[in-house]
Amino acid sequence: MQRPLLFLALCLLTCVGSGAASAAEAPRSYKIGMCPWIAWAPINVAEAKGLWKKRGIDVQVVNQLGEDTSAIEQRRVDLAIDMIGNFIGMQQKGIDMTILAELDWSNGGDKIILRDKAQPTKAGESVGVYHNDPAVLMLLARYLETRKLTLADVKVVEYDPEALNGHFITGSLSAILTYEPYSLQAEKDGGTVVATSATFPGCMPEGLGGRREAIAAIPKDDLKKIIEGWLEAVRWSQDPANWAEYRDIVNARTFAEPTPFDDAAIKDMLANVSIHDLATLRTRNTIGGGLSKHVDDTRNVLNKAGLMKSEFSANTLVDTSLLLEVIQAETRPAAASSP
Repeated sequence: MQRPLLFLALCLLTCVGSGAASAAEAPRSYKIGMCPWIAWAPINVAEAKGLWKKRGIDVQVVNQLGEDTSAIEQRRVDLAIDMIGNFIGMQQKGIDMTILAELDWSNGGDKIILRDKAQPTKAGESVGVYHNDPAVLMLLARYLETRKLTLADVKVVEYDPEALNGHFITGSLSAILTYEPYSLQAEKDGGTVVATSATFPGCMPEGLGGRREAIAAIPKDDLKKIIEGWLEAVRWSQDPANWAEYRDIVNARTFAEPTPFDDAAIKDMLANVSIHDLATLRTRNTIGGGLSKHVDDTRNVLNKAGLMKSEFSANTLVDTSLLLEVIQAETRPAAASSP
């Protein structure tokens, strides 16, 4: 009578062991938020091409307007690729943030457009923006400086990009700050571009970040794998041999518009961003480098305009140590082969 019981016990132990092994083998899963923007297409590439899966992690990209910021605020994603100033904006709302990497710049893709170039922005006027936060305000502040104005001199109003176009086209806003591809409609309707993010190089850096506690909960090796996947996706995207597939990924995943963008439109958008190579990544993300200076410059602009809600600095927000480790590993000379 004991043999059947012993056999049953052994079967149960085998099933439990098998289940535990399956659970151990299941890849850890993460979500990264973004919104439609050509500079961030490499994360769509990384997902589509399985560049994270082959590294043993599962990453889902959540892509729609607002998912780069609201999804972080509401804990619907673990990380986001976003404008650095948006991470600062979330910090200003009382959310403890960490910036892991600067990855690219808007380099002409964000534009200040006037209804009538002969009537530049004046004190007291309204300027429409797609985000009323430090990322966008830094470009607006640089433009206003050329008019001898500050952010405190104008009324900043926020609308989503499509609504912003509507207010501009109907004439209720004479000045807007928007981005491609949404800016193209305002330009077609007769608007004049008077400044872009390329006018003030580096004024709108973008990168990877998230809530401090969410990042702390992700194993460092997995964060490195996420960064490695981005770097490989950038290399793949920039290989001319992959253009046709890249274009299809952009149309299917980055924008998913009813009418796909043709080659010329995608290349025009790419010309207005600057996705960092390894050398630029190292320079911008080193301690005291361009990213740190941008964060501290943003603090000074907000403080000057009376918009500072809580103190911050590069020392408290930026931790690019894992990115720098990945870059060092990728650029380390291959060991000499033994004879």
